Amino acid sequence: MARVKLKSKEGNELVGKAIFDAWEVAIKNNPEAPVIDREALIANLTEIFDLEEKGRKGKKIEFDVVFDTDLDEDTRLVWISIPTPDVDLPGGNDTWEKWKRDYYDNLPPAEKKKKESELGAAVLFACGR
Repeated sequence: MARVKLKSKEGNELVGKAIFDAWEVAIKNNPEAPVIDREALIANLTEIFDLEEKGRKGKKIEFDVVFDTDLDEDTRLVWISIPTPDVDLPGGNDTWEKWKRDYYDNLPPAEKKKKESELGAAVLFACGR
């Protein structure tokens, strides 16, 4: 799973502000049925994210946004991003099996429960829960 790197330490605030600003524009443009301008929000977020950062895998980072309102008025979307091991690092010889064994299987039961809880909390936090 890739991570989006922020250009500054204020990045979290800037992301939140960009979303609130997008809400404000949507409300002003159509108070009865606001719709966020997807392209404008992506453009604003692009200024906050360091998309030149290639991370450990050296891969290009792309992102998109999804809105609850992309569905109908009776349905809400929860996008759950499931991380996967980085096994294709340059010069690496990791496999999913080796990664799981090294970072999970060989832990004592109490540490396994802690890792499970941490992973579950991180995944659910990332989905906006």
